[in-house]
Amino acid sequence: MNKIPYLPLVLLATVLLAGLLGVPQTLGAGPVYSYTESYEQSFGGWVPDHYLLCEPGCGYLDWSISRSRERASNGFYSLKGYLNGSHADGTIWVERPFYLSQLQKKTYSVTLSLYVWSPAATTVNTWPVVAFLAQKDPETEADFTVIGQTNQVAGWKQYNYSANVLLDPAQPLWVAYGFGAIWEVSRTHYLDYVTLNIY
Repeated sequence: MNKIPYLPLVLLATVLLAGLLGVPQTLGAGPVYSYTESYEQSFGGWVPDHYLLCEPGCGYLDWSISRSRERASNGFYSLKGYLNGSHADGTIWVERPFYLSQLQKKTYSVTLSLYVWSPAATTVNTWPVVAFLAQKDPETEADFTVIGQTNQVAGWKQYNYSANVLLDPAQPLWVAYGFGAIWEVSRTHYLDYVTLNIY
C-alpha cells in the first residue's frame, strides 16, 4: 500500500484552509508599501483643494473640509466636507504626495480604500465620489475618476479604487479623493479611514 508523504498532506490542508478563510495563497504577495490614516491626530499631511469649472465667472464656490468629531467610521475623528452645489458643479477633495524612494522604477498595482458618510439612502440626486492616483498634482475635476456615488446607504460606505501606475521613485505619488456636485443643492459628507496599498 502506497503511503502519501506527511508533508504534502500538511501543505494541502493549509491551502484548503486558506481558501476557506479567504486568505491569499501566494506567499510573498503582500504590499510593498502600506498606509492608513483616520485623522485622529491631525490632517496627516492631507491638504484640502477644490475645482469649479466656471470660476471666476459664476461666483465664489462655498466649500470646506475640516476635521470633525461629529462622526467617524474609525476612531473619533473624520473629515467633514461641505459643498454648495448651487451651480450644479464643483469638486472638493483632499490630496497628499507620497515619497517612495525605497521602490524601484516600474509599474505597480496601487489600491485606495476610503469611507464616505451620507445622510440618507436614495437612488436619485446622488453625487459622484472621486479618486486620483498618479505622479502629478491633481488640479481639475477632469483629473479624477468617479469610483461610486454618494447616498448609496444611510451612513458609512466603503469605496475602492485601483490603478496600475508607473512609479518613478524620484517623483512623489499623488493620492486624492473627495466628492463632486451635480445637483443644485448644498451637502455635507464625511470622509474617513483611507488605506493605500502598493503591490
